[in-house]
Amino acid sequence: MGCALDEEISRSKGDKEIATARARQAHYIKWAQLKQIPDPCGPEDGYQRVVAIYGEYVKNGANCTNKEATRSKTLEGYFNAVNFLFESRSCPPPVDFGNPANPGYIILKNLEAEEDIARRRSPLTTAMYAEIIRRGKDAARGTEPWIISKLTSLAKIVGPRACEFAQKTQTKIEIHKYPSGRKTEVKAWTRADFAFRDKNGGILDPTLPSTRKLVAKVTIRWRIQKNRQNGQLLTIVRDWDNEDFCAVLAALDLVLHSIEIGQKAGEPILAVVPPNKPKQYVTANKVAAALQSVAKKVHPDFPSDEIKK
Repeated sequence: MGCALDEEISRSKGDKEIATARARQAHYIKWAQLKQIPDPCGPEDGYQRVVAIYGEYVKNGANCTNKEATRSKTLEGYFNAVNFLFESRSCPPPVDFGNPANPGYIILKNLEAEEDIARRRSPLTTAMYAEIIRRGKDAARGTEPWIISKLTSLAKIVGPRACEFAQKTQTKIEIHKYPSGRKTEVKAWTRADFAFRDKNGGILDPTLPSTRKLVAKVTIRWRIQKNRQNGQLLTIVRDWDNEDFCAVLAALDLVLHSIEIGQKAGEPILAVVPPNKPKQYVTANKVAAALQSVAKKVHPDFPSDEIKK
């Protein structure tokens, strides 16, 4: 039982947060050593300036992950980790988040002010969506452009996260394991997560030719969600006037394709079988590359930063 407890704790979110904080504390101590600071912690007011200078290093790339740019929430996490070190030594925390004159607080607020909503992912433009659909119609059934066009028609309605439709690599299925270890789930959609219905709510067999004509809506089960509402059901209705853009028909095509290539009912539906090659799962990086390729073509005036969004 002790081993089982240790495993459950190691899979819990809290344990990961503790590990991150410890890594940041170790990073600060090493930084202080490299800068020949005799003691990384102390009661003197000068440590407020020292830690603020450390924050500038973190903000500009000298951090645990060597990221060139650090978000304000991340910098705040570093400051909290360092504050804990000082408090553990019975020293006043060098970053006072309630003091507008504190140097660490000042650079944190300045970084927050530089961030804006434009850092979020940008929605597809109408021209981009039209190009994605065109590429899908020109491509052979089951190829990557065809799959991405179907995925886009579905995603524009339901807005999934990458882990809900894609894998990290082309050869391995991503598995979600609950902290207790008692149950595992494939993260991405499988055929079992889609239920197709007619106008009267009757269940339709996706493999029957008549289903394409009769299907009026699809209910999708969201397997693993960030908000912990796992298993939530979402129903979307058919666009009877625009079949090329219909999310319900796109979902039907993706499910049928997974059957055609021999995917098991509990395996992710998004996969391709290239000529003379083994099956490959669609990855989030592949989808991102396709979307960025479309953006470059239809919006050649977009700057590189906008393309990345």
